[in-house]
Amino acid sequence: ATGPWQTEALALGQCATLTHGALAHMRFVCAGMQPDVARMRANLDETRGLIMTEAVSMALAPTLGRAEAHHAVKTASDRVIAEGIDLGAALAGVPEVAAVLSPAAIAALVEPASYLGSTDAFIDRVVAAATALN
Repeated sequence: ATGPWQTEALALGQCATLTHGALAHMRFVCAGMQPDVARMRANLDETRGLIMTEAVSMALAPTLGRAEAHHAVKTASDRVIAEGIDLGAALAGVPEVAAVLSPAAIAALVEPASYLGSTDAFIDRVVAAATALN
């Protein structure tokens, strides 16, 4: 033998079979899913905005610089945890952030619905692929 290539035929077949099984189960699970929008929003709100720290840091980086943006967001995050306030209020209390962002801009940055990126494109592709299967 010159290597493990002899086992590839066996492994590839098993991979295909296992993938098919996993996809069949996921199709069954997804067919019965009903999103609970109110519960999803409540789950997001439980983080008091901390789920948005990356978005805030990325938005501040061009103005403050990456390290300073990270530090400002870390300072605000520490206040969220220590004081139980939301991220928007904590950010408004960080002088570096308040100097470059209005209260409205902070509110927009900490809103999860404003940080969906390419979600719509991904959804469109999944729906198109699922429609093609039926």
